[in-house]
Amino acid sequence: MIERGSVAVAGALALLLSPLPARAGKPSAAAIALATPGAPTGEVARLQALATAALFRSPRLAGVGAAGRADAAGEAAREAARRQGAEKQKEARAAFDSLDLAAASRLFGEAAEAYRKGDLRRELLAYADALIWQAGSAWVNGDKDGASAELQEIYAYAPGAQIDKSAFPPDLVAAASQIRADTAESSERLSVETTPVALVWVDGRLVGPSPVTATVPSGHHFVVASAPGYGLATLRTEGSHAALALAPAPDAAWLAGEEGRLAGLLETPERTAVVRALADRLGVDELFVVAREPAAFVAIRFAQDGHVLAYEREPIAAGRPAEANAPAPPALPALIDRALEHDLPRGSNGAPVADTGLPKAGLSLGRPELAVGLGGLGVVLLGVGTVFGALAAGDHGALAGTPQTNVAGSQALAASGSARALLSDVFDLVGVAALGGAAVVWYWPEISGPKKSVELTGVSVVPVLGPGGAGFALSGGF
Repeated sequence: MIERGSVAVAGALALLLSPLPARAGKPSAAAIALATPGAPTGEVARLQALATAALFRSPRLAGVGAAGRADAAGEAAREAARRQGAEKQKEARAAFDSLDLAAASRLFGEAAEAYRKGDLRRELLAYADALIWQAGSAWVNGDKDGASAELQEIYAYAPGAQIDKSAFPPDLVAAASQIRADTAESSERLSVETTPVALVWVDGRLVGPSPVTATVPSGHHFVVASAPGYGLATLRTEGSHAALALAPAPDAAWLAGEEGRLAGLLETPERTAVVRALADRLGVDELFVVAREPAAFVAIRFAQDGHVLAYEREPIAAGRPAEANAPAPPALPALIDRALEHDLPRGSNGAPVADTGLPKAGLSLGRPELAVGLGGLGVVLLGVGTVFGALAAGDHGALAGTPQTNVAGSQALAASGSARALLSDVFDLVGVAALGGAAVVWYWPEISGPKKSVELTGVSVVPVLGPGGAGFALSGGF
């Protein structure tokens, strides 16, 4: 954050504003759930899971898991495991191609173990693929019973996994196809509970917030649970019930602190700074906030700079239970979907037409808007400098044509030309500085990480007079 203060542009930067890069793709967004002061907190975890699940389903936004972004150390470890799995699998394929089946089987097993330490929401098929190659190596090496048993386990949790028909003999391909078909005909119900309430994936498929029940083929399955502020929990299970306890993530304490701040400031203009801090830290374009108020549920989509993009509110019936296991009211999913699917109507100036009921924040500019503003100011100042330069050239031309006997007229033209030339230089220098500042403001997020925002509470360009000349200063609160 930049503390409040004043900034004066006093020099020139030999850096011009390049064309602004176009932004492609869907905006990224993360979901945050809160309980405002005076509201019960028991439903926050369920709100978080419902909001995150709806965000991942949204065709308009690219959902980003706040849990993963908040647990940076855990995410880094899972990514390292994924890379290790890919490297081991590459080594295993080389051993298989050279007919060293014992080494290939060992390396495929090591690749699978590395993938399992990663994020099985994303890497389940890679994990299954490594084990299929290991089973194929065993089949080719004569252990057909062991390979068949392994394939039966694999197709229970990864029915979409494929076997390479060009690498394995036809009898293995036919056996694998029959095992997959037989496995698909069996089914059982798997119930999942978590502490705290979390979003649940079964075999890489999002099934909803806990507690939840899914229909799956008979056999082993992988359950993954995720909640902001907690590390990812993964369990291999066989049977009709799975229970997972999520451990707090040491690196995610900051998220709880920012959520607490936002809960206390949600109905005040000061929320803007917290929204920006959360969006910046999570690296997203939008922040989707679902809150439990004393008498209502609210769903708000904020732009990265703090502006309200969508706002929905649903009153809570009197006497509604607020425990963590209380069922979600039927209107809540619809409320969340409306906030994700519809934007507030806006006028020609871009401001919302509808009254959201939220206090209006003060003037705020994100980095793109500030960069464009500075660039426009630079162009205007350079134009003014060019005009004064032309006037100065005119004065000097008139001076050359003035008779030497007209001393007073010559002195007046010389003074006027010098003053206009000085003003031309000042406007040009400040204009180039403004263009350079615009380039720095625009490209800084690409250099330093997620896009930042700057809050301006009052910016003005004012003339500055001094003993050495005249100029302009850009002054404002940041």
